[in-house]
This record gives sequence, structure tokens and C-alpha cells, in this order.
Amino acid sequence: MDLEGVAEELYRLPPARFTSARNARATQLTRDGDRDLASAVRALPKATASAWAVDAFAAAGQTSGSVGAGSAGEGGSASEGGSAGEGGLAGEGAAELRDDIVALGDALRAAQEHPDRTTLTELNDERRAVVNRAVAAASALADDAGVQLTAAARTDVEQTFFAAVADPKAAAAVFSGRLVRPLQSIGLDEVDLTDAVGGPEPRALGPTPRRRPDAAASTDGGGTGPQPDEAGESAAAAEARRREREEARAALRRAEKAVRDADEALGSVDDLVRDQTEEAADLAAERDDLNGRLARLDRRQNQLAKRQEKAAHQQQAARSAAERARAEAEDARSNAARFD
Repeated sequence: MDLEGVAEELYRLPPARFTSARNARATQLTRDGDRDLASAVRALPKATASAWAVDAFAAAGQTSGSVGAGSAGEGGSASEGGSAGEGGLAGEGAAELRDDIVALGDALRAAQEHPDRTTLTELNDERRAVVNRAVAAASALADDAGVQLTAAARTDVEQTFFAAVADPKAAAAVFSGRLVRPLQSIGLDEVDLTDAVGGPEPRALGPTPRRRPDAAASTDGGGTGPQPDEAGESAAAAEARRREREEARAALRRAEKAVRDADEALGSVDDLVRDQTEEAADLAAERDDLNGRLARLDRRQNQLAKRQEKAAHQQQAARSAAERARAEAEDARSNAARFD
């Protein structure tokens, strides 16, 4: 199995189980002699709760649907229970929602080439409805797996699905099942995907027909198109909008980098706390062992003291007996001398 397949399996596990499972897999690969793959697996980052909910949605949709021949599901499914995509949402429903998101993105980008207010309004309304359904599905999958999503995390899930509509590369990342951080888009601009996916770059998704073509009717100039004063904006307004967009994107990149740095720092501290906790447990066990040894030494010392006290009494008695014997011998010698 390659890195993509291993990553897909690992990211289907709930976040609480990811690190131990990843390290165990890397250790096994090292034992099997595949050190390069082991290093790549050990370097896989843990997904945030919001990204994992999106991955769960993607995994549920990989069982069926038309998007992306040769999708990321070829790497195999997680072998352990409680993985993403189990329960909470039928594979067909997730696949349909996934196809709707991809198709809506294509339709919106096509509509931007010949702007029509009515068409864009309909497409934006449909985008909101589809994203809301996807957020509800992803949240349900997270709840089923015991992964708690805060209000902020649910907002991140929503913004990630909006990004999938806006940018086909973002859609490929979202539906790879290996997303590790939430995404955010500004309009239909390219989404920043820096460090957004664990493992290799996701493969592009193929074109998908929309299930609601009536909501994306194209314009034919028959009186429904924009009036001249609605066709565009002044050069000054366009430039101002462009600057605002660039500033917003720069701020977003800074904020996302700060989040990644904070998450990395938190992961390092978590590892440190875990290591110290294990060390404290080892020291406590060693201390208990030493205390047991000390207790046994105390008992032996007490027993020895008693034996020493008894020996001292015996020594004193023997010394007294020896002195009496010498005295009696001296008396006998003196008495014998009288007869010489």
C-alpha cells in the first residue's frame, strides 16, 4: 500500500485515535523494511475536528457517485471500528451531495463568464442549500463517531464546503478524504491549499452533470441578460474590490498560518505532556519498588538488631562463665600447690 492509501485509512479514524494508529503503522512499516514510507506516514499531521468531519463526509461519498474516476478510496478502508463514513449518512446521499457541490462550482464559474443576475442568484441560492445539507451531513457523521464540533468548528466545515464550490482544486482536496485543516474562499478566487492535505497532492475531479439544470439555465440574450449599467463596474470600483480581495486573502493566509502554528505548538506540548506523564508514571513505579525494597531492608535490619542483642547477651554470659572458670582453675592450682 502506498502513502495515499495509508493516509486514507488513518484519516478515517476519529482524531483521538489518529496519533497512536499513525505511529503504530509507521513502526510496523519500519519493521517491514519500508523506512521511506514509514517516515512519510509518521509525518502525517493530525486533522482538526472540522477537517475530520469533512473527511468523514468524503469517505461516506466514496462508496458511489460519479466524481473523479479513480477516487481516493482505492487505498482501502480503515480496518478498525469507528472510522469515518460508518453510519449516520448513506453513501449514495453523500455522493449526490458531493456531485452537487462539484457541479455547482462548474456552473458558477461558467455563469461568471456571462453574468446574469437571475442565474447567479439562483445558483447562489442553490449553493447555500447544498452547502447547508453537506454541513448537516458532516456534523451528523461527526456526532455518530463521538467527535464534538464546536460552533466555530461547524462554521469551518461550512466555509470548507463553500471553498469546494469556489475552486476545483479545493474540491479535490475536500473530497480526497485527507483534509487536515479547514479551507476558506473569497468569491471564486483560488483557495489557499498550503498544508491542507495529508499525503500526496489529491487528484483532480472529473466533470459532473448537475442534477438541477433548471437552476443554472444559461443566458441567450433574449431580454433576461443584464442591462448596460449592470454589466460591470467602473475601473475604479473594480480596482478597489481587487485590493480589498487581496488584503482579505493576505489576512486569511496570516490567520491560517497562525492557526497552523498554534496547532503545531499545541501538538508539541501535548507530546511533551504525554512524555512527562509517562516518565512520572515510570518514576512512581520505581519509587514504589524502592519503597518496597526499603521496607524489606527495615525488616531485615530490625531482625538483625534483635539477633545482635541476643548475641551480646550470649557473649556476656560466655565471658562471665570464662571468668568463673579461670577463677576456679586458679583456686585449684593454689590448692594443689600446698601438697608439693
